Amino acid sequence: MSAFKAFVAKEWLEICRSLKVIWLPVALMLLGVMQPVMMHFLPQILEKASGIENGEAMLALLGQQTSVEIFSQTLSSQFDQLGIMIILISGMSLISADRQSGMLSFILTKPVSLVHYLSAKVVVQFGLILVSLLAGYFLAAYYSVLLFGELPLIAVVQAFFIYSIWIFFLFTLLIFLSTILESGTVAGILAIVSGILLTTLTGIESFGQIFNPAYLSKVAVSLIQNEQLANHFWPCLFFTLLFSVVLLIGSFLLVNWRPLSRPSK
Repeated sequence: MSAFKAFVAKEWLEICRSLKVIWLPVALMLLGVMQPVMMHFLPQILEKASGIENGEAMLALLGQQTSVEIFSQTLSSQFDQLGIMIILISGMSLISADRQSGMLSFILTKPVSLVHYLSAKVVVQFGLILVSLLAGYFLAAYYSVLLFGELPLIAVVQAFFIYSIWIFFLFTLLIFLSTILESGTVAGILAIVSGILLTTLTGIESFGQIFNPAYLSKVAVSLIQNEQLANHFWPCLFFTLLFSVVLLIGSFLLVNWRPLSRPSK
């Protein structure tokens, strides 16, 4: 346990030195504010940018924008696209940075478990991601209510936990890819492409969505809009958690089977 605490302290020091503890929450908070504020000022933007005298009339053609619609758009468009990219890019160097600095070679010479090393990364790094996501999510909900009206509070809270499980799956996928690949950049790109592909597949209505972790994002949006869980939610939740656990176990096994440092020449 003392080794685990030491690794947790190391991870915390690292995210503080890299200022990730500041820029990641700020980036996701800005992302959360962007959609409601932009839609609120869209009539003025249309008037200034296109010379349209009545921006309100132009906006009316798009239909009435409610707080539920704005918040749903924030979750499905901003967080599920740019948000995923920001989160996964922030974790691309989780393991490769330690390879390059020689930290992994140093760890291998000590009587400590690399499972503690990876566990500390999961706890600290995903903890930061979860707090940052919560901050952005809260601001998106706050400005949606402030500028457009009320939101179903219970559904919004439930949707956050459901959406967080989808993000956790992506994080475990990134960790797994990082234990296989030497390049953190390649691992990050593959995780981003996988996330985009899985999100795209949610447009296909079929029973096979129970095996698609990205379907949880669609469930979260549906819950906010209708205050009801979408079809196949429980099987999808089960398989997403199962896939996440399998990826974590696979990462721990790969640590022991394949050393995470480059062999010395």
